[in-house]
Amino acid sequence: MSDHYFARQPILDREQQLFAYELLYRGDLLKNSAEIEDGDAATADVMVSSLVDSGLDDVVGSYPALINVTTAFLEGRLALPEKKDSLIFEILEDVKPTPKVIDAILELAEEGYRLALDDYEHRPEFKPILEVVELVKLDIRALSSSELSRHVAILQGYDCRLLGEKVETREEYALCRDLGFSYFQGYFFSRPQQMSVQRSSVNRTSALRLVTRLQDSNCGFDEIQELIVNDAALSVRLLKFVNSPFCGLSHEVHSLREALAMVGLRLVRRWATLLLMERLGEGQSPELINLALTRGKMCELLGEHCDEHDTSEYFTVGLFSVLDVLLGQPLETAVASLPLGPHIKTAIQHKTGPLGQSIADVIAFEKNPQRAQSEIVAAAHVEAIIWTQKFSQLS
Repeated sequence: MSDHYFARQPILDREQQLFAYELLYRGDLLKNSAEIEDGDAATADVMVSSLVDSGLDDVVGSYPALINVTTAFLEGRLALPEKKDSLIFEILEDVKPTPKVIDAILELAEEGYRLALDDYEHRPEFKPILEVVELVKLDIRALSSSELSRHVAILQGYDCRLLGEKVETREEYALCRDLGFSYFQGYFFSRPQQMSVQRSSVNRTSALRLVTRLQDSNCGFDEIQELIVNDAALSVRLLKFVNSPFCGLSHEVHSLREALAMVGLRLVRRWATLLLMERLGEGQSPELINLALTRGKMCELLGEHCDEHDTSEYFTVGLFSVLDVLLGQPLETAVASLPLGPHIKTAIQHKTGPLGQSIADVIAFEKNPQRAQSEIVAAAHVEAIIWTQKFSQLS
């Protein structure tokens, strides 16, 4: 079992009644603040911990949840959950309002996503964003009284509500209230409440064999259901995933058979693979798992231009090309124990045949992208990176 931590802090209205919670990343249970090196990973961890592992209703009840989002999430390189009514996505202060980012934000607003601006300090280039956000947060400790009044005067021209954050005294609360703020957040009301979830581990050998079987194109609906059902930890995580806002289903799914029918064999197969690869990589750098997934997807995309093998076999070759590092064994030894076809084992070990050529091209590109053999390889690399980022956020 591995522990993942996050925190929630209440946001109150003018009557000091609960309006919403902000969900905050916490890498360490002993700290009441976070040292965030990777904003994308922090956002993803909060989303999975609160939406999938804990269940949003158990975390915030019927109240909205504010979650920080980075440029990658806004631009669609990392996927946002579909549950739009219960979530308010907080655009971080370090997001640069480039034309691409502004267009993405306007599109999200058009699709019905609820948005907020975090730690806002007035700049003219934010005007298009101010026209679509629901909330604007002002850090009252970063602004003087005169600056605070000036910002309030500017923002009165927009259809948004003001949220004062880092309110620590009664006097600060009274000041914000007199200036017309609608919502308040800070230590004067409540410190962030630490929360934790546990994610189950699985046996490495059984996980590896399960990953192998999931990649077999001949593994159909009934067998995949049986394989997952027999792994209790995996079954629980998959059902939580399917019922989470990430899938946006209109009703709750109660069985794996229903999950497979509702979201599709391919998505369940791939998400189960991601979970299992994450378990196999416990103690390893997350980048190793990302490399395996990127290679798998890249080989699959290259395989779409060949007719000799199913694309799932190309994915398998790329995915298992890092087994030697993952398991700390020679590649030949690691592959020998797996129930793979001889042609797949040969491709992984010796990089021969159409399957082997795909992983050879991928590795050559990794070593020297400028000497890519074709535009197809370069395009496959870009698409595989985007795909891996979207899937890795769920791990």
